[in-house]
Order: sequence, then structure tokens, then C-alpha cells
Amino acid sequence: ATDRGVWLCYHVLGLVQHLDGFQPVPTRVKDYISFPKPNGYQSLHTALILNGQKIEVQIRTSMMHQVAEYGMASHWAYKDLSKRQNGNADLYNTPWLSSIKEWQNEKLNARDFVDSVRSELLGKRVFVFLRNGKILNLARGATAVDAAFQIHTEVGLTMHGVEINGKPVPISYELQNGDVVSILTGRGKPSTDWMRYAKSRSTRSKLRAYFRTKQKESLREAGQILLMDYLWMHGPLIRK
Repeated sequence: ATDRGVWLCYHVLGLVQHLDGFQPVPTRVKDYISFPKPNGYQSLHTALILNGQKIEVQIRTSMMHQVAEYGMASHWAYKDLSKRQNGNADLYNTPWLSSIKEWQNEKLNARDFVDSVRSELLGKRVFVFLRNGKILNLARGATAVDAAFQIHTEVGLTMHGVEINGKPVPISYELQNGDVVSILTGRGKPSTDWMRYAKSRSTRSKLRAYFRTKQKESLREAGQILLMDYLWMHGPLIRK
């Protein structure tokens, strides 16, 4: 959701709670925009009372409503709605969707079509969601470490925990189709154990680069300490 869309949701909530003749129920306010549900659902919920009748109110943007009605898989397509309206046929030309279109054109029966998707597509790839609705397309067997580094190198390097479908899991967790992944960052740093959990060549390459940099920094610090010790012990002789 855009910043303006989110701001409008909270603005409307304030207006709703001050409608003439309606009594707000403060304990019924639930903020799923700041704190989305594990499945990506976002909305503001509140309740009003009018003449003894309770009225439930939900406030969300069009994009949030798209996710609420059709699921997170609809999120990325909604964001590119203008491209579809402009007739951009390349929008859906991702490799895995192209494969599905090819199988449809081959006039496969329903059983063969499902078998093809399972063996040729889902058998080799795993598709997971981020909480903002983005889809990650990873190789089968990928772990939470791979997901973190695919999001961004800095996300991987500062990861200190992982939640899958709203529940904490170890970073070695093997991702399953449909998982909702939340990477916790801020105070973490990679350990050499991560190399065992990284299944992606790209992830392992980024980790190796990190460890090489840290090794050079350690050697430099060790050299500085040795130099300072030497100067402290032999400084008078050198000055003479």
C-alpha cells in the first residue's frame, strides 16, 4: 500500500469514530495495517453503535482489498494493473507462468496438466510470500537463509531470526510452497554454520565474500596489535 493510501485509512478511521449519532467502541479497534496477519491481510477494523445496534466497519485501500478477497498471489498483479490496461502482454511472461501457458496450449487433459505442474514446475521450484505480498521464486530445497539473501544482501547479513506463517523457526528451515516468510533483521550477523544451510549458489557466494572481508579485517587488526606491541617494547632502541 502507498503511504498516502495508508494515511487515508487512518484519517477515515478518525472520521468514522466521530460520526454524529454514532458511539464508537474503542476496544473493537484492530490495526492490521501496522500489524498484518501472517497471510498478508491488512485492514483497519472498528465498531460503532447506533440505536443499540452494533455496526462493524472495515477500512482498507483497493490494493489491501484485492489481497483480502483474492489472496496474496493477486498482490503483484494488482500493482501492475496499469500495465495490463495498456496491453502489456509481457507482464505475465515469467518463466513459470510461460510454462503453464504452453501446457494449456498443448490441450492436455486435467490430470496430465496437474501432473505436469507438479513434476515440471513445483517439483523444481518453491514459491513463498513476503508479508508485503511479494513472491519469491526459489529452487526446491531452499532455506530461510536463501530467502533472506534473495530479498537483499543486507537483509541476509543482518538477519537474526525468521518467522514462517507467523511462527518462529530456525534459519535452517526448508521453505514449502505457500509459506509466508518474515525475516527479522537489525542485530544479527552470519556465522559459518550458515554455509551448511545455504542451498543457493548466489547465497553461498555472498556469504563467502562476507567471511573473506571479515578475515582480512581480523588479520589487519592482528597486524596493528603486533606492531603496537613491537613499538612499545623496542621504541627506546629505535629512537636511539
